[in-house]
Amino acid sequence: MKALFCISTEQNITVPSMGSERQFLNYANALAERNHEVYVTNILKETPDWTIDYDVCHMVNASGFKGPYLHVAQVCKERNIPVLLSTVYWPTREVEKHIAEKRVANRMTPEAIATQFSVHVSGVANMMKCADWLLPNSEIEMDVAMDLIGGTKDRGFDVPEGSSRYEVIYNGIDVDGEILPALANDDLLFDEKLEELLAERFVLCVGRIEVRKNQDALIRAMNPLWEKDPDLQLVLMGDCSAPYIKYIKEETKGKNILFCPSGPPAAVMKMMRRCSAHALVSYIETPGLVNIEAAALNKPVVVADRGSVFEYLPVEMDGVFYCDPDNIESITEALEGALKIGEVNELGEYIRDKFSYKKIAASLEKVYIRAINAK
Repeated sequence: MKALFCISTEQNITVPSMGSERQFLNYANALAERNHEVYVTNILKETPDWTIDYDVCHMVNASGFKGPYLHVAQVCKERNIPVLLSTVYWPTREVEKHIAEKRVANRMTPEAIATQFSVHVSGVANMMKCADWLLPNSEIEMDVAMDLIGGTKDRGFDVPEGSSRYEVIYNGIDVDGEILPALANDDLLFDEKLEELLAERFVLCVGRIEVRKNQDALIRAMNPLWEKDPDLQLVLMGDCSAPYIKYIKEETKGKNILFCPSGPPAAVMKMMRRCSAHALVSYIETPGLVNIEAAALNKPVVVADRGSVFEYLPVEMDGVFYCDPDNIESITEALEGALKIGEVNELGEYIRDKFSYKKIAASLEKVYIRAINAK
């Protein structure tokens, strides 16, 4: 099978930094391991090679000013190539509200902030209406996608322009290439460059430091823990939004907080292996790649009760601690539980078995075949 993989991004996709880009490339690699021909194209910067007879076209993350998606989809329809879209969508209303409240968008009005976000949402909506198949990463994501375009998902779904089908394709992790080597390599626990910086016990938060990730609430939630254990450290690992850093500046003063730059997967694995717990209390995560990576490394995780994370991290499983990102006491309680439990092997085994790219590639292969046969 010949699959055209399309993404439109300003980033260098050979060194992906965003979760959707990492998913995109790892899907492609896993399919290639199953002996499929996968042609990866950043359609913002280049045109697909139309001399190739593609069997399917798989698009990822169509938010924003993404006209190239519609153009490629149109060409595919002319050539009778089924178009499948990984939606990567979640409503942004809650984030818009907090950006306005925390005044981190250069004092833009709530209406201006909403307009800015609507550009990204409209890109997703337009592509959902013209795709032949939707590939949400959860049933929950499919529900909100249907709310966006006014459709229903039973027996395929009806949309304002035509009809389409959907199949849940979960986000995955590189079990063989990243997770298992990290678990087996105890050398990751020792790094001379970090020895003087990292505390013996620390809570890790991997993700861009910005309003959406809600690190200001995480810092406030740590205060009661610091009163009991001043040596406990909070490590924030990720690129920084300058306005948000300015917003949280006073909150960080005198606190046992270490800021680390973002890094490649190997650097993230190293930090996760060493941490006592991983916390990400975002207003939007679908479901947050670092959440499932940390869990796959047997670490207890503190996660917000937002987005599609419930379909990845079962509420009843030891090591999973949900919280309300708007409630500081709720976050503190979740952190306390995570720090008490220690490593959680059962959670790690569950995640590694269910969300490996090898398993997800097999699911993709099946839905591609269905899409081809439906043409």
